[in-house]
Amino acid sequence: MDRFENNASPPPNRYVLIVAISAASLLFLATAWRASAPPPNLDTDPAATAVARISAKKAQDTLSYLLKDQVPHTMGTEANRRVKERVIEKLRETGVAVEEQHALACAQNSPHCGFVENVIGTLPGTTDQSIVLMAHYDSTTNSPGAGDDGSGVVAVIETLRILAAEAEQQGKRYRNTIQAVITD
Repeated sequence: MDRFENNASPPPNRYVLIVAISAASLLFLATAWRASAPPPNLDTDPAATAVARISAKKAQDTLSYLLKDQVPHTMGTEANRRVKERVIEKLRETGVAVEEQHALACAQNSPHCGFVENVIGTLPGTTDQSIVLMAHYDSTTNSPGAGDDGSGVVAVIETLRILAAEAEQQGKRYRNTIQAVITD
């Protein structure tokens, strides 16, 4: 009698089964080996050190502090001035030089103009080239500005905090000057 009579299925291909088991075993071994690799050395790997310093809690706390009034703070308002002062305070905590820039600014293709108060934090480098991190601290008229652009301001402050701490720990300056420009 033939093995395939009466609609019986053919036996599984042994080679396919062997290859599948081998592949699964290799995948398991590779995963186990990678998981057992030592963590990066924070003393010798600057990138690992910087990443280890990222703190979501610190970022959330900074955002809560900057926007603690929970009110809209459009350009030129007292609420906006309070937020600007908190931005300056947080930038100074990073150890960088902070300055204010006052100017008349007009929106492109719009009749709207106003006096802006930008905040600039500078971490000096060894060359005259700069890297600029930028966000704006004012909000719209109907929002306290957490997403637009409080989160951006916090990302810039946290990045500068980490870079300044790294430079201080290493006792060195970065090649490029790093500027945090927080616009009104």
